[in-house]
Amino acid sequence: MPSNIPEGMAYLHYHNLPTMKKWLLLIAIIAIFSIARAQDLQTLAQERVDGKETPGIIIGVYDHGKIHYYAAGFADVATKQPVTSTTLFEIGSITKTFTTTLLALDVEMKTLSLEDPIQKYLPETVKVPTRDNKVITFLDLATAHSGLPRMPSNFAPGSNDDPYIDYTADKMFSFLSQYTLPRNIGEQYEYSNFGMGLLGVTLAREHKSTYRELVTSNLLKPLKMNNTWLNMPNQHHAHVATGYAGSTPVHAWTWSDESSMQSAGGLLSTAEDMMKYAIANLEPSSKPLGKAMVQAHRARSSTTRETTKIGLGWHITGETVWHNGGTGGFRSFLGFSPGSKKAIVILTNSTAGADDIGFHWLDDKQPLKKLRKPIVLPDDVMQAYPGNYQISLPSITVTLKDGQLYGQMTGQPAFELYAESKDHFYLTAVDAQIEFTRNDAGEVIGLILHQGGNDIKATRTK
Repeated sequence: MPSNIPEGMAYLHYHNLPTMKKWLLLIAIIAIFSIARAQDLQTLAQERVDGKETPGIIIGVYDHGKIHYYAAGFADVATKQPVTSTTLFEIGSITKTFTTTLLALDVEMKTLSLEDPIQKYLPETVKVPTRDNKVITFLDLATAHSGLPRMPSNFAPGSNDDPYIDYTADKMFSFLSQYTLPRNIGEQYEYSNFGMGLLGVTLAREHKSTYRELVTSNLLKPLKMNNTWLNMPNQHHAHVATGYAGSTPVHAWTWSDESSMQSAGGLLSTAEDMMKYAIANLEPSSKPLGKAMVQAHRARSSTTRETTKIGLGWHITGETVWHNGGTGGFRSFLGFSPGSKKAIVILTNSTAGADDIGFHWLDDKQPLKKLRKPIVLPDDVMQAYPGNYQISLPSITVTLKDGQLYGQMTGQPAFELYAESKDHFYLTAVDAQIEFTRNDAGEVIGLILHQGGNDIKATRTK
C-alpha cells in the first residue's frame, strides 16, 4: 500500500475486500514477512562468523508449521568442513531439561512424587543434608532451590581437557554427606550443576539403570532423536564439530556410565534432533511423555531475575520457555513460545553463544547484542603492544604473530585480541576487553583488563 495511507484507512480498505482477496492478501503478507525473517536469520548467522564470535553456527526455527535452517561457517576450521543441520554439537546444560523431563515422566507414571525426599532413593550410607527439619526433595533439585552449590568442593579433574569424566557417584556421595547447607531449603534459587547431576544419579538408581539407558529409552528413542547421545570415550563420529575457545581447538568432553554429572551437561546432538525435541515440547502429545513435558514447563518458583521463573529445569521469561548450555568449546540455546507456536535452536562451536538471537526471534522486544567489528591497524601501531604486563601474581603476555595480536594470562591459553580502535581491543573467547595505556611520550606502559564489571590495571614490565 502507498506509504501515505494512514493505518485506519488501510484497515477500512482491507475490510472492504472480498473474502478470497483478504485471504490472498494475508498469505502474501505472511510470505513477505517470512522471507524477510529468513534473510535476517541468515544475515545474523553470517555476522556472528564474520565478527569472529564463532567459527560456525546453525540456527533452526519452527514457524507456522515449517522448519528452516540457517548455517554459516565451519564445523572444523582446519578441514573447512561446513556446518550443517546434521553437524553434532555439545549441547551442555540443555541436557538438564532432558533430566527434568525424565523426572516429570516418573511423576506422570506415579513412580514417584516431586515431594519425595531424595534420601529415600539413595544408599543408607549417604547422608543428604537437611536444615530446620526440612529435607531436599526432587522438586528442590529440579527447580535449583535445594541449597546445594553450583559445583562441589571436591571436584578435582584428572585432566582439564576432560573435566567431568572421573567425577563418580562415590565422589558425589562423599561431598553430599559432609556438606552443610548455607540457607534454608527452598529459600533461594542457585543454579547447580551438582544438584542436577545428583538428580540424574538418583533417577537412574530408582530405575536400576544408567542415565544413558534411561534418557535413551524414555526420550531419545520415542522422539526419534537418532543422532543424540552421550559422548563416550573412544567414540569417533564423522559429523562432530570441533569446539573452539577463540581460535584454539578444545578437547571434546567425554563421559562414562560412572560419570555422575552427565545428566547436567553430557549430550551431543544436531540441530535437526534438537528441533524434534523443541517441537515435541511446543506441541506436546496426549501421551504420558507429552503430559510430562507440560508439567516441566509450568513455572514453579522464582530465580535471581525478576522477569524469569523456573519450572522443572526450564526457565520461563514472559511467554518464552528456554534453556541454554555451554561446554569448553560450545554454546547452545533452545527456546519456544507456546502462544505463538514458534521454536528456535541455536548451536555454536565456540565459547560465544547467540542466545540474544533466540530471544529476539521469539520476542522482537528483546534486543540483539551489539557486535564489535574488528579493524586492521597499521603494522607500526601493532608493534607497540607486545610485552609482559604484570597484574599482581599473574601476568598477561601480549604477542604478535602474522599480524594478529594475542593475550595470554599465566596458566591459560593464548586468545586473539581484536582491534576496534587504536589501543582498544576485545576478546571473543570470553567477554572481556583490553585497553592499552600510554605515557605522555606516547609509549605503551600498561593495560586495563575490563571483565565482569571490573577494571584490572597491569603495568608493562618489558
